[in-house]
Amino acid sequence: MTLLTSNADRSMQGVHAFLIGVGKYPHLKDGRSTNKFPYRGDIGQLSSPYHSVKAFSTWLLNDLNLPGAPLRSLRVLASSPVKGMATTWDEPDIATIEREAKAWYADCNKHASNVALFYFCGHGVLLGDRSFFLAQDFGKNELTPFKGSFDPAAFADACLATKASKQLFLFDACRSTPAELRKRYKSPSPTELVSAVEHKNQ
Repeated sequence: MTLLTSNADRSMQGVHAFLIGVGKYPHLKDGRSTNKFPYRGDIGQLSSPYHSVKAFSTWLLNDLNLPGAPLRSLRVLASSPVKGMATTWDEPDIATIEREAKAWYADCNKHASNVALFYFCGHGVLLGDRSFFLAQDFGKNELTPFKGSFDPAAFADACLATKASKQLFLFDACRSTPAELRKRYKSPSPTELVSAVEHKNQ
C-alpha cells in the first residue's frame, strides 16, 4: 500500500505529500542480494529512513494544521534493512518511485492553491555538479546502475510546471561518492521521473 489517504480526496484542494525512505539497498554493502554492485565502496544499509518517514507520515495524518490546506493525499514508500521490520508500505525501487511520482504530480496539478510536499531520505551521490538519489535497486545492473536513481534537482524543476503554487522539497541524503564509482561513471543517465516542459512559472 502506498496511498494512505482516501482516493476520493485526491482531486481536492490542499496538501499533497509524497514521502520516500530508502533504508534497504540489496546490491550495496551488507545488502542481502548475492548480486553485489562492484563499485559500491562503503555505501551500505541505513536504519533511519524508515523511522523518519514513519514519524513524518504520522505527523501529517494527525497533527498537520495548515489553514485552508488540509491533507488531501499522502503517498509513502519505505524500506528497512532491519530483519523483521514489517511494513505495509510499498518498497522504493525505481519503478515504484516513478509510478507514484507521476500520480503525485497529477494530483498536485489539479488546483493552483495546492501545496506540493516531497520528502526523500536515503543515499545520494555526487558526480561533477550533479546529484543522484539512489532507489532501493540501485546497482542491480552493473552496466546501467544509475537507472536505479533520479536527479532531485531535475525532478523539482519539472514539478514547477504543476498548478501547485506552493511547493516544498525536503532532502535528507548524503552525497559522499566512492572514488571507484566516480572514476567508473562520468556522465550517467538516471531515470527521469517527470519530463520538464515549458511553463509560465519559468
